[in-house]
Amino acid sequence: MFSWPWLRKVEVDQRVAFRAADLTRDFRLLPADAIHAATAILLNVDALQNWDRDFSRINHLVRVENPVRISEQGVFDELMERIGPHPDDF
Repeated sequence: MFSWPWLRKVEVDQRVAFRAADLTRDFRLLPADAIHAATAILLNVDALQNWDRDFSRINHLVRVENPVRISEQGVFDELMERIGPHPDDF
């Protein structure tokens, strides 16, 4: 997935770590969720999509939205084939 053009890798630095610690303490986010949220807040993203977690406690810090499908299913199958082994390979 790191070859997908719509993803941007972001280094988790001390600034993100400290903000994540604050979010964990102040809003009871799980550490991994706090890292995602802190990164989104510090990078001033348009929205944080909540695929599997509830970020409603921080929606005053960053816009939180449910994800929407922006393409037809199957459009990215070609990319998926290049991402490691398939379960059938084992």
